[in-house]
Amino acid sequence: MKITLFTKEMNKFRDINNIEMTFSFSFSLPYELKLPERHYYFKTRGKFFYSLPDRERNIILYVKNRVHKNQSIAIRHSTFELSSNGEDTIYSFVSTDIIIMVESFYSEKAYVYKKFDENKDELITDLIQSTMEFFLFKYNESLGGNHFVNPSIYDCSRIACFYVDRSGRDERSVISPNGRASSCRYKEESLQENLEKDFQVWKHFYNESKYSYEVYDFMRSIIYVAISLETYITQLIQLYDLEDEGYVKDKKGNFLSLKKRINKLISSGYIKNSIDTKELQVLIDLVMEPRNDIMHGRLNDLMNLRKRAQITKEAIDKIFNNWERI
Repeated sequence: MKITLFTKEMNKFRDINNIEMTFSFSFSLPYELKLPERHYYFKTRGKFFYSLPDRERNIILYVKNRVHKNQSIAIRHSTFELSSNGEDTIYSFVSTDIIIMVESFYSEKAYVYKKFDENKDELITDLIQSTMEFFLFKYNESLGGNHFVNPSIYDCSRIACFYVDRSGRDERSVISPNGRASSCRYKEESLQENLEKDFQVWKHFYNESKYSYEVYDFMRSIIYVAISLETYITQLIQLYDLEDEGYVKDKKGNFLSLKKRINKLISSGYIKNSIDTKELQVLIDLVMEPRNDIMHGRLNDLMNLRKRAQITKEAIDKIFNNWERI
């Protein structure tokens, strides 16, 4: 089957750059990007995709906003009109359609086929998420705070993916009407029990860090993982009225580091820990250092946040799973 997804400008871009193979993606975002209808292009630098070999690749995007009138639902940040049909409220809003072309090569066809066969969802997620992270981080920077978007493939709907050669012949394709969707079920009894308990702030940040990771909001996940650990320790010290017992400051009035607070709580029996002492110190660093890099200006770029978030998530999970919690 021959694919005619590309615009004329994309076909021209492919020919000028002598692009051999291409991934192409089309999808819709449930909000309006404050951009004119046009094409944008860039070249990848460094480690850009997890799922493909490290190579410089040309990427071109086509962005177009679409008006939807007389809808039964409102879309965040993009609804510009509402009225009534006599029975229900109806809305008009703007969404954004995007087409992406990512360069590939004949020499990696077999590798790509294998990736499609092993886990096509992971491959597609990586290519779209990594491209949208770079593009939307640059978008956020360009708009100077007048609009801001957290890039996440979970916002994408009607995802179509094609892997094609220069003639446009379809080599592999995937079409998903609803994009990436996740569902979760909860027990009503669990919610009822929690309504009757004291609110635990550390658990709020821990749960939000896990959810942020699952929906590809990696920056938030990194930050909230660290906050959850610090809050856990602070709550524990407050729970046992240890603020004036040397668990916050030393004898000279200097604040103790998080590691020293944790070690003291463990040695005194307030935390029951089953992790080797040296390993625990490493895990604490894995949790705290990525957040500190962000908060103290040591982050040199915004790419590859996924790997950093994964490391912090695994570290905090191991800590909390091997501690007796508050």
